[in-house]
Amino acid sequence: MNRKEVSDFITQNNFDVQSARACFYVMDAVYSAYADSEKIHKSKYSPIIFYLTPDNLQLFYQILPKKYMKKLSNKIYSDYQKNSKNLESLIAGHLGVTKKIDALFNQYYNENELNEKIILKYFSKINKLFYLWWQYGIIGEDKGEIIDSEIVPKFQKRHNLNYEKAKEIINELSHPDELTFFNQERILFLKICLSIGKKDIQKYITEYLKKFFWIGTDFYQAKLITEKSLIEDAIREIKTKGEKKIKEELENITRGNINRLQNKTKIKESIKLNQEDRADLKFCEKIVSWFDLRKFIYMGHFYHIFAMLKEIAKRHKIDYYMLSFYSTKEIEELLDSGKKVSKSLLQKRQGSVFCIYNYGNINKKNYIYGKEGKKLFDIIAKKFLSNFVSGVVASKSKEKIVFGRVRIIINPKNEKFKSGEILVTSMTRIEFVPLMRNAKAIITNEGGMACHAAIVSRELGIPAIIGTKNATQILKDGDQVEMNMQTGEIRIIKK
Repeated sequence: MNRKEVSDFITQNNFDVQSARACFYVMDAVYSAYADSEKIHKSKYSPIIFYLTPDNLQLFYQILPKKYMKKLSNKIYSDYQKNSKNLESLIAGHLGVTKKIDALFNQYYNENELNEKIILKYFSKINKLFYLWWQYGIIGEDKGEIIDSEIVPKFQKRHNLNYEKAKEIINELSHPDELTFFNQERILFLKICLSIGKKDIQKYITEYLKKFFWIGTDFYQAKLITEKSLIEDAIREIKTKGEKKIKEELENITRGNINRLQNKTKIKESIKLNQEDRADLKFCEKIVSWFDLRKFIYMGHFYHIFAMLKEIAKRHKIDYYMLSFYSTKEIEELLDSGKKVSKSLLQKRQGSVFCIYNYGNINKKNYIYGKEGKKLFDIIAKKFLSNFVSGVVASKSKEKIVFGRVRIIINPKNEKFKSGEILVTSMTRIEFVPLMRNAKAIITNEGGMACHAAIVSRELGIPAIIGTKNATQILKDGDQVEMNMQTGEIRIIKK
């Protein structure tokens, strides 16, 4: 695409925009796959865009055309209606690629001695599978909005309900019966806290490190969780909360899941579900569980990939921060021939880069740097930077209006958040969960019933409004707001 074609495309389309701290390499790998996802899903999904800016170290904006997201999610649902095995086949294909990637990582770590040739072999193989994994994984970007836009209205009509009541019932009935991965992690951690100084602590530590070794990783770099750091975190938690509160939290998680299961039973007893209802609910359950599993898997993959990048940076005497601006192909060239990306090009990427990816052009991407790229991003930004903040109620509260002071969090590792504040962010991820537990309420830019913020807030019983698109741009730290938990409207009452 030339510059005019790019400009016309972003002017004529609406986009789903999300942001987080990330490195150029990961975005390059993921969006190359997204642009080519038509090979798996038979649904057009390009061009797509991401924008990387130096704000907050490395802040990326994921910019996906809404029409493509909707078209794909509608197709997934339509294919399921024709034959439920279509969805099962997609999930099985995705998990099959996961097993192959995991096997390669295991082989890599079991190598007796690493050299450039061996690292290149594994890195190339993993990247090819990583590319395939994200072609499957693009379906998760819809965050289950198909449930809100198609399934809830149909259920509403069949049972003569208002939309909000129908949505509440679908939310309850499609929530996974088993605890989500973030709660599984929390239970294990709390058990470690309560086992400090006891003989059974080692079994909990071993299980934790096996399942959740990646828990501190984000989209930029890996954080190694060791037995020592885990025990230190547990001791700190005990000192901060005390044994009584930790036991209460552990009981609340278990009781909360029991209450949800009991509530499901009551709903099913009060409403006569027909065959179409049951089919739709099964679709919702599979989608919600798939998206939860998807995030669990890719954070583990990121951990391993970033660990490899750290090793590559060390061997080639390149600062990790600088290497994070390499593309997939450029890292392979570095391993193969020692070819480094020029300092001038890396400096341009550090300044800001607007990236466009098209179907079938994995090695031909449009990179627009500096002021020209920012102008293009500003065209998109204006579309979601209205002064009105409103979203979808993902988790209700007992009160119709929730009042509180907001705190904008982009990087939960480096930014301070006080208990009782309203957490405002673009999208929540695993590393946000500790903050979410202490939040009075949650507001996000992203939306969809199956998104991380929706699932976690419901399990924690914390009020949440999601899918505002512009909350992080309009709201400022310290703003006092009122959240209407019926309409999803958010109003600033005092700056």
